[in-house]
Amino acid sequence: MAKPLIKLLGPRGYYIPFIRTIRAAPFGMTLPVFGTVSTVDEVLNIHDNFGKGELRYEEIESHLRQAPEPVIVDCGVNIGITIRWWHHLNAQAKVFGFDMMEEAHTFTRDRIGTPSDWYVPVTCALAARDGDAIEISFDDPLFGENSVTATNRKQKRTINTGTLDSSLRQHNLTEVNLLKMDIEGHGAEALKGGSETLRKTRYVMFETHTKQETSEATGILHDAGFQIIGLRARTLVFERKS
Repeated sequence: MAKPLIKLLGPRGYYIPFIRTIRAAPFGMTLPVFGTVSTVDEVLNIHDNFGKGELRYEEIESHLRQAPEPVIVDCGVNIGITIRWWHHLNAQAKVFGFDMMEEAHTFTRDRIGTPSDWYVPVTCALAARDGDAIEISFDDPLFGENSVTATNRKQKRTINTGTLDSSLRQHNLTEVNLLKMDIEGHGAEALKGGSETLRKTRYVMFETHTKQETSEATGILHDAGFQIIGLRARTLVFERKS
């Protein structure tokens, strides 16, 4: 596990498995690629997505590096580790980040610094249709597994649903180089509201959570003209058929 992290982060890569083991972050530090890292959740995210390689796919990374101004739609921003990764791959990338918790965007903006015009935050619960008001239950707004179906948590909040298509339409995108979907079991519902977006998308990285979500999402993407080209742990990788 340490080798990929050392290759990516240099000697400071040893910090990641150490913090993961003790489940505590006694001190913060600045890491290559990701900048300031000071929480256990950030460390776990780096460990799983980039140490274990759940979000590493050479073909996609090569494409993003070479694209003049790639557009990435990141659904499930949380603490912004993946946002920082896309910008590391290509500083000219434009990233549209979706999360139902405004705190996720605040945390991410703080980490990447301001001004940061390359990051466009969108706060809504992605769904098949727009405008529904739903009550969510949560303990920590930055907990990576917050879900619209969670119950019996300490805090309640009413949020609005939104679709990929309506949220992105105003930006007049002609191409989406990568759509990353990780919204805790509701990715298929989000895809149902993204038919316009999918027609413009080249690659999809979809983190699976349940059998139902996986089955529905795979069917939607197949019907939209995508084929599976890889599997990285729980993440299915799709490419639009030529």
